Amino acid sequence: MVIYIVDLVSTLRISSTVATKCEKARKKQKQAEAQKKAVEVEEAKLDAKREADRLERERLKRMTPEQQAKYEEKQKKKDTQRMKSKYMKVMK
Repeated sequence: MVIYIVDLVSTLRISSTVATKCEKARKKQKQAEAQKKAVEVEEAKLDAKREADRLERERLKRMTPEQQAKYEEKQKKKDTQRMKSKYMKVMK
């Protein structure tokens, strides 16, 4: 009985319309999986950034006022340098 069914299945052919429908369904499923994976990666990046920001705030809280002022000055300097480099890229 099993051999008969295997032989019968091997002789069947799929029509072109059914084959295209199956191919479209496979593509759609792959796209959905890729999109889901991209969302998960984005969420992981956001979580890592939030955690880094939280640790940064905690570190700032533990600093003395002088250290905080010095740190903020360095951050302002870095930000201005970043902005200058962005403007230079835009101007080119």
